[in-house]
Amino acid sequence: MAQEYGSATISAQSQTPEGLVAGANPAQPAFLEYSACFVNASFVDSTNAPLAPHRLQYRIDDITSGEQILPWTSLTPASSLQIAITSAQNALISGTRSHETHQVLLAIMDPSGNGPFYARCLYDLISIPGVG
Repeated sequence: MAQEYGSATISAQSQTPEGLVAGANPAQPAFLEYSACFVNASFVDSTNAPLAPHRLQYRIDDITSGEQILPWTSLTPASSLQIAITSAQNALISGTRSHETHQVLLAIMDPSGNGPFYARCLYDLISIPGVG
């Protein structure tokens, strides 16, 4: 019997020491604009055993404007993986906002052919005056 999707755990992690930035939403990570970061994801089936999806894609969006930063991009399916978000992908979309919320959205197809299931990671980007 093929495994059926259960859930995903997704989190953003900074490549640089600044990590969380003062004044940002404490419920989600925050990075300075143009900071590269990683998004870590792991998947389990309905019995909580590790699951390698049949198909896996991701995209990056600015939540406030709705602008797509990176279109749907395929990933090599694995039960856990790390997605590198580049500094260019973490540029602020608007030159007038002091911060933005971006999302990494995953589309997951399980080995049984069910889906897509969606999971996302939100993180804030904080403007650095004079940069960009």
